[in-house]
Amino acid sequence: QQVVYDFSPSFQASQARSPHRRRAMLVPVPGSQHTFGVLLVAEFFRRAGWEVWGEPSASAVQLAHEVRSDWYDVIGFSLGAEVHVSRVASVILALRKASMNPGVVVMIGGPVVALRPELVALVGADVTATSATQAVSLAEQMVPGRERSC
Repeated sequence: QQVVYDFSPSFQASQARSPHRRRAMLVPVPGSQHTFGVLLVAEFFRRAGWEVWGEPSASAVQLAHEVRSDWYDVIGFSLGAEVHVSRVASVILALRKASMNPGVVVMIGGPVVALRPELVALVGADVTATSATQAVSLAEQMVPGRERSC
């Protein structure tokens, strides 16, 4: 994880800052310790020009505050264990209700989803991806250069 943190600024050095960049919140399910995969996915989004917010230890209350305070085009969760399935469903519902963006796209991924793709519908998400590259591609298809309302 430290290597990713150390090299992250190099990936972002050429990215121009714009108030209309697409924004993604990428986090593990609150209470989960499955953080490395979501860290890597965040770097892929940054390299593609997205602004990314992620706090690995954020609670559901903190996440709701964040989506109520700032615009996000995509919210992505990583599920590392079956035990977090019901938790992510309730968090997704709460974040959809709290979000400034009524059309926010919710993505889920991780080892549990790879084994059980039907979880996308079960937890109230919109889509899943099998790789970081596919996650970025799907997000860009679902949020095609949209300028956000400020």
